[in-house]
Amino acid sequence: MIRGATALLILGLCVPTLIRGWDILWFSRAEANREDTRPWVGVSGLTFSALESSLTALTDASDKAQVAKRRDEITEVLSMRPLAAEYWLTLAETRVIGGEDLSKALDALTLSILTGRNEGYLITQRGIFGVSHWEILPFDVRSRAISDLAVRPLSDRNTERVRAILAGKAPDVRQDIRAALQARGFPVSHFPRIGL
Repeated sequence: MIRGATALLILGLCVPTLIRGWDILWFSRAEANREDTRPWVGVSGLTFSALESSLTALTDASDKAQVAKRRDEITEVLSMRPLAAEYWLTLAETRVIGGEDLSKALDALTLSILTGRNEGYLITQRGIFGVSHWEILPFDVRSRAISDLAVRPLSDRNTERVRAILAGKAPDVRQDIRAALQARGFPVSHFPRIGL
């Protein structure tokens, strides 16, 4: 009798684990096959991953509806994980692209800096953000962006991104960026690599 009761108790304790494992298994399968993962939003432990993997790709920055949808999805991701510094930066970018008030984009950028101040990959991304939107940013944000861009060597991928961004800038803007980088100790020998 005791053995039977013990077996039933153990079986009862294992059922929630099996159900949970089943959810994780099906979520992983859907994510690997690039299927819709939104059905797992609300499942404990999977909500953030489900929201993250179901973000709308921004294929047309001029499509205001697509930009607004992406902004709302990023906001939803941040409501689940408010310390996700990379998503604060993404929100800042999306707000600029969407034509929202610059102060809202700068608020998101500030939160990215506060939540991920020393994360190496984000430092460079914030620098690239600053160079991308140089003309509309206030002086202190530009200065911070240049510091972030100059603090560590650029990867080949980021070098190409910066080069492409700078190629589309007016000569006076390019000169301002060059002077700011030089003042921050960016190696002069690296200027040709980024197209300056």
